[in-house]
Amino acid sequence: MTVAITGATGFLGLHLAAELAKTEERLIVLARRTQEQAAEEFDRFSPGLSERITVIRSDVAQPLLGLEEAQFRRLADEIDELWHSAGDTSLATDAPKVRRVNVRGTRHVLDLLTAGERRPALRHISTVAVAGRRAHGCVGDGDLDDSHGFNNTYERAKYDAELLVHEWAAEHGHEATILRPSGLATDRPGYPGRPRHIVESVADALAFVLANHPGLRGGLPFPASPQAITNIIPVEHAAALMVAYVRRLGSAGVHSCNIAAASPTPFADFVAVLGEHLGIPAWVGDARTPEQEAAHADFPGIFGHGRFTRTYSLASLASVGLSVPDEPRADVDYMRATLAIGTAVR
Repeated sequence: MTVAITGATGFLGLHLAAELAKTEERLIVLARRTQEQAAEEFDRFSPGLSERITVIRSDVAQPLLGLEEAQFRRLADEIDELWHSAGDTSLATDAPKVRRVNVRGTRHVLDLLTAGERRPALRHISTVAVAGRRAHGCVGDGDLDDSHGFNNTYERAKYDAELLVHEWAAEHGHEATILRPSGLATDRPGYPGRPRHIVESVADALAFVLANHPGLRGGLPFPASPQAITNIIPVEHAAALMVAYVRRLGSAGVHSCNIAAASPTPFADFVAVLGEHLGIPAWVGDARTPEQEAAHADFPGIFGHGRFTRTYSLASLASVGLSVPDEPRADVDYMRATLAIGTAVR
């Protein structure tokens, strides 16, 4: 089978590419990099991986992926399956850029899948964050509801991208699988330039907050419920589960699947580890000073998750006989390790 993948040089994409390269006859990477640039990245991640991969230089944010129309149509007739992992996962507030990559980019990928005579299947990488501000209860694999609102542009954009996939599949009758990972991290040794994972990204965002509010060096409270939780799953588990789920599914139509840890992480532990990493006291609690209040108001996308006690159904995984491994769990030691390896290779 010939499989194409976008976003293969990203944090999750590298792991997905490595998983797919184990079994697929041909793997085409759609990337903004040249073959040589991408090969260097793949081989730093996994020596020899580049030998299993063909790179087509492209850009999901551009119509026709930035290709000539003839090349675009040829590509559509070459592939059996496309994994769409490209996306802007930043916590930045550049709404036009986030939507251009996550929504318009998805539309351009869908255009590719209907541009030829073949009917390639879509594997769309979404996120459990499409649940937005929903704070409580169990989020089902197929739940898609915007009534709770969203914490940031990223969440809204990923929700809108899922809507596009459903509309496209209904209109064209193509097979589509929507895969929704929770927060992804790793405690395995990295290398200089490795893509950042969620724990590092939140730490980076908090460092930016501290730079803009130097008075917070005395301490940083996170407004949160004492029962609040977050969900972090090792990226190695997530990538393996995604590929295994798709291969076991074996049925047409549209399917959605949460890829999340069975045991969530107490939000208070997450906050404490971040504070420890940044060298400041951090805790779950309300603002005590005007500067703390100002930081909460300036960065709602960072401080808005402390009320969540929601969990995620793993019924779709169970339906094909899969379960999330128990170890490693995203406990305090694991999160410390995820930040330590990032510091070591920067």
